[in-house]
Amino acid sequence: MSSGNMLAIFYFLLEGIGNTLLVTFTCFLSAFLFGLTVAVLRRLSPLPLQKILDVLVFILRGIPILIAVFLVYFGLPSIGIYVSPLVAMNLSVGLISGSYLAEVFRGALKLVEPYEITVAKVAGMR
Repeated sequence: MSSGNMLAIFYFLLEGIGNTLLVTFTCFLSAFLFGLTVAVLRRLSPLPLQKILDVLVFILRGIPILIAVFLVYFGLPSIGIYVSPLVAMNLSVGLISGSYLAEVFRGALKLVEPYEITVAKVAGMR
């Protein structure tokens, strides 16, 4: 192989690393925000909304990621919503990963006892 081919391959690898980091960051950010929002809403909302969110998390956790990507990327254009591949990946992976994070955050919020919140307020914590 000539050095020109190796240099071209190196540039493709650098571009791929950049795209990978972009997808990783955006999917993590959307999953974190979705998971935290759902966990807090499940903790603080009335019972009917809690049950709806429970069903939503249960359904999203049961969908394989590849199926979700295909549904978003090929399904949304069939109803007139056109998205880029990055948005389709971000939406599908973010929702599914966010549902797993919602369970993690729910467990963490459940461990904080009500008296601990009262003690923290008395101690001056906000």
